[in-house]
Formats: sequence, structure tokens, C-alpha cells
Amino acid sequence: MQSFKLIIATMLLMFAGAASAGKIIWSEKQSDGSQNLTVYVFWSESCPHCKVAVPFMENLEQQHPWLDVQFKEVSQSDKNMELYRAMAAAIGEDASMVPAFLWCGTMYSGYGDDELTGSWISDEIKACRNNPRAYQAEWGKPPK
Repeated sequence: MQSFKLIIATMLLMFAGAASAGKIIWSEKQSDGSQNLTVYVFWSESCPHCKVAVPFMENLEQQHPWLDVQFKEVSQSDKNMELYRAMAAAIGEDASMVPAFLWCGTMYSGYGDDELTGSWISDEIKACRNNPRAYQAEWGKPPK
């Protein structure tokens, strides 16, 4: 059932995002069998948590050549806000907070600090890369 939901969500994303962003890509299998992942980070210039989260994600992307982070600032771009709403809705989430991180058909909103939230997001992204289908079927929840 979860796989069916993911297929429907992906199809909705492609339809909803086609006008504004083209095809949504979560991951791509490489010729050597490894996975390249795309993470979408929706953020706002006025968000204090975003000012910590964005540099963390920039650094994470630099550390991992298989990671493509798509930064989408929403307070200055109606197009990015529309994409955020469409992507969130397609996976059954609400686009109500930033920063928001979307990867592997999942979404997490908010950011505490690099040691807790950043480390958890990094671990979750790596878990998805190691086994995208299993990850998408049941993804982890952040520590409290």
C-alpha cells in the first residue's frame, strides 16, 4: 500500500510541479549501482532556523558528491512557494513551516541545531541512499 501511495505521490508531483519546476527527482541509480539523491530545502530569508539549516545543508552537499541539494527560497518567490505546496500535498504533508526538507518521498519541517536535527537529517538521507525502497516504505522519525 505504501508503494502505491508513493507512486501516486510521485505522479502528482510530476503533474503539479511540471509547470513550475519540471520533473521531480528523488533519486537516480548510477551505472555502478549507487544512488544519487536530491533533497529539496524550502527556506525563508526571515527564518532564524533557516539561517542555521541552510549552511548545514550546503556543507552536507559538499561532503557527499552523490547528494544534490535544491535550495528553494519561498518568501521572495511565488514559484518556489507553489512548488513547496505541491510537493508537500503530493506526499500528504502541509507546507506550513520552514525550513522544510523533502527527500525520498518524505518531509521534515523545522530545525534545532546541527548536532541533533542536522545529524538526524544526514543519517536519514544516508539511510535512504542505502536502500531507497525500504526507506520510502517506512522512514524514521526525528529524536525528541
